[in-house]
Amino acid sequence: MAPPHYPIAGRPTLVALSLSFFLPFLSPAQSADNAPKKGHYIEFGIGYQFQRFKDVRHSSIYRNAGGVSYRLAYRAMNEKRQHVIGINFASTNSNQEFASLISNILGGLYYEHLRKINNHIWLGGYYDLGAFYGNRGGEWANPEDNPTWGAWSSIGVSASLRKNFGNGWSIDPSIRLPLLAYTVRPAYGFPYPESFLQEGRFSFIEEGMTKEVIKSGKFQTLNNFMNLQLSCGLHKGFGNRRHQIGIQYQTGYLFFNGEKPFADWQNQISIISKFNLKK
Repeated sequence: MAPPHYPIAGRPTLVALSLSFFLPFLSPAQSADNAPKKGHYIEFGIGYQFQRFKDVRHSSIYRNAGGVSYRLAYRAMNEKRQHVIGINFASTNSNQEFASLISNILGGLYYEHLRKINNHIWLGGYYDLGAFYGNRGGEWANPEDNPTWGAWSSIGVSASLRKNFGNGWSIDPSIRLPLLAYTVRPAYGFPYPESFLQEGRFSFIEEGMTKEVIKSGKFQTLNNFMNLQLSCGLHKGFGNRRHQIGIQYQTGYLFFNGEKPFADWQNQISIISKFNLKK
């Protein structure tokens, strides 16, 4: 029997959110364009991430978790294009008074290539590798079914805008949306894929399991996998090299469909620093 299909929750809402997020920034800027136009930058961010997630493998209700998040990126840009390589990581713990507690780890590596469309809009694509891992603890936790995890490799579209307000101030909303992904998520709480559990294949020393895990993945489109990321930063430039410091708000939606679907909303506020390495 085929597993039940779980449509992406609130897909029209996500589209509307994305459009409303960018429309205010599409009007021409009235002030001089004094934001950085070229250079090599190291970007670092640290902040707080709030997650609202539901893993049907463990529970049929949404739970909340909060914790620290980090971001480190290298950006090379000129008047025509940008290249970005970045790492993001978040570690959160559930804060609701249930008999079982949950710790989540979410992170990934991404590469982004953007080309300049006009004075304010950059459009391109990205490639990323990511994973989440959750572990339950407490008196209701079952050691054999505690872990839950998933991993993905995806390609998609990305865009960013930049609007300047004079005196070194700038605002830069951005979006990343996957179009095709290769996802791995075992059907059970422990890490074994179904093919590894077949009679005559299982090994207690887990010989060859890594290969089985990688082969167990599936190619997915938006109906079965989503990792939408929206962010908006407000920055102030300083120094002769046009370094920047500011705050950034980021929201995201991670979704795995299947027999036991997983959904995770993320809201994050961070302090962001950008240092221009070019003298």
